[in-house]
Amino acid sequence: MGKERLTGVLYLGIWVFGYLGIWVFGYSRLLDYKKENLKMNQDLIFPPVFALIALTLGVGIWLGKLRFAAVKRGDLNPRYYELNRGGKLPGYLAKVSHNYDNLLALPILFYVAAIMLFVTAKVEIAQIVMAWVFVTSRYVHSYIHTTYNNVRHRMKAFMLGVVTLVGMWCLFFVRTIQAVPELSR
Repeated sequence: MGKERLTGVLYLGIWVFGYLGIWVFGYSRLLDYKKENLKMNQDLIFPPVFALIALTLGVGIWLGKLRFAAVKRGDLNPRYYELNRGGKLPGYLAKVSHNYDNLLALPILFYVAAIMLFVTAKVEIAQIVMAWVFVTSRYVHSYIHTTYNNVRHRMKAFMLGVVTLVGMWCLFFVRTIQAVPELSR
């Protein structure tokens, strides 16, 4: 088995077992909360949100520094930024720029989900676990994208995030329907 394939299998194994472990732990904690009639602290949805904001701001600051450095070194004409045309981004700058764009796309659905969960008081352990899995997948995706940029590895991290985000929205939808007596019959 080749090194790249072995690495992919290792990543997949870690994600699958880690994800299943998190779900088992999260589900058992959810049952404990239901048995003891405890109220979930709704504010627990915000630490993963803040972690993703920190990643986005960090990559944005890094991108700004790289842009100034590229112009200073002569790798890019400063007029390029007038309309984002008239030149080709150097590879080191393109990777970070594209990653920053990614951090402003899919995570919007995460931010909206987190706000909706908080406003409707539907934060539960499963949602918090999925929020952290999503944020972790974005960190892994950003690391891969801005360093060695293996598309297969990056796609696995991206798809883990997508599946997790879909899970967050589906669970929110189910809990919302369960809260409306006429719909849950």
